[in-house]
Amino acid sequence: MEQEIKNQIIYLVTLGLIRRFFREGKIDITLAEKLNRKNAEELACDCIPIA
Repeated sequence: MEQEIKNQIIYLVTLGLIRRFFREGKIDITLAEKLNRKNAEELACDCIPIA
């Protein structure tokens, strides 16, 4: 259970970074969605939409 919570926190922090990079125009929506999806899979979390 503790590892699951750690993974969720890591996922949410990473999601925030991906969203920031997307808003600043550093990455496009396709890459943002791909990174988000892969991150959710690796951390065994539910995928939250970028936009």
